[in-house]
Amino acid sequence: MSEEENKSVDKSNEPTSNELTDKQRGPQFIPRMLGQKVLCRMVDGRPLNAVLSGYNPYEIVFDLGNGKRMLIFKHAISSIEFMESALPPQGRGDNDKR
Repeated sequence: MSEEENKSVDKSNEPTSNELTDKQRGPQFIPRMLGQKVLCRMVDGRPLNAVLSGYNPYEIVFDLGNGKRMLIFKHAISSIEFMESALPPQGRGDNDKR
């Protein structure tokens, strides 16, 4: 197999057009808030005081206490407030140097 053919065959390490590199994606804040007490404001204005306990691309799970959890779809959330001092040092602000 020629070198040119070999390059065209082995593209397993190259990102596809749908994949973003960490630099393109930007800083990720939700993983840094896991386990922290937050104030989540819904799009209808209702506040939710809870501990952020999990997430995926479409949903966030909040621990309400007393063994209760609530799954909220991300599109239903207007904002999430948190204490900046609760974040690890690498999560303080948009000036992260990666």
